[in-house]
Amino acid sequence: MNRTILFCTITLLGAAVCGHASAVEIVKNEFSHGPANCQPALPVFDGNIRKRPKAVANEGTSNAFVTCDFETTRNVANKVLQVGMILVNRNAGSVTISCTLVDGIQDISFSPSIVKSVTIAGGASVRGDIGWSAADNGGANYTFPAVSCNLLPGTEIGGVLRAYLDEVGA
Repeated sequence: MNRTILFCTITLLGAAVCGHASAVEIVKNEFSHGPANCQPALPVFDGNIRKRPKAVANEGTSNAFVTCDFETTRNVANKVLQVGMILVNRNAGSVTISCTLVDGIQDISFSPSIVKSVTIAGGASVRGDIGWSAADNGGANYTFPAVSCNLLPGTEIGGVLRAYLDEVGA
């Protein structure tokens, strides 16, 4: 038998016996300063909100709701582990900022809807963080999370974070 034919036969048999390699899931982390992911929730808030390179800030004199979302990546359904917001207070006094995470797509019930608040001390640039994990959702990962925050004057979204499982290999 010709060596080339023998080699090809053994290679084909080996491939048939080995089957397919399975994919492995790894955790991927995404971070944005906010301008790419966040926007005023209604046109009435546009006059208060300024999108700077490193933040989405309320530079107006009244509260403004800002909504932040994430681009969908392949195979991300039910695999978002955590979502986080980095909030900044530029006021002299402390403030409390509330944000609501909603999950789902084309779901008018927006279930779940999880509200969290953080009190941030006053100062030149004081940071406070809000985060959601599967523990906040009965142990289940999120599918398509989005967050809405009520920004007080002098506060801003300095960062938006997401950690999710992604399949590699196969």
